[in-house]
Amino acid sequence: MEVSVKITGLKRMISKYKKAPIFLNEEIGTALIQSLALIQRNVRLRTPRKTSRLWTSIGDTHGWKWIRQKVASMGTNVKYAFSVEVRPARHPVGEVGYFRKGVKASLAGINKLFEKAVERFANRVSK
Repeated sequence: MEVSVKITGLKRMISKYKKAPIFLNEEIGTALIQSLALIQRNVRLRTPRKTSRLWTSIGDTHGWKWIRQKVASMGTNVKYAFSVEVRPARHPVGEVGYFRKGVKASLAGINKLFEKAVERFANRVSK
């Protein structure tokens, strides 16, 4: 007995899987950009401010923020940033460990961003 099966949409499915690496890169890139924005917001909420120089430099035009080969980085070019991060000093606004605490506060949101990215990727490939 011989059975013949005709699969409709096979060419479309194959083309989707060929595009899968592109789709994955796009979704991961979007999640990284959104993660940096979330970290920047949470770090700035905790940053000690007197003149706002440090605050504005975090991941902005005076600091740095980049994504390359799916690695995201953010920082500041203000020389005293590290000492403000680690020295136990009193600040009328902000707190010691502002960067570390801001990143830690962002982790749950970052996990959700990447879960959504994986879900969007799966939807794009399966359609």
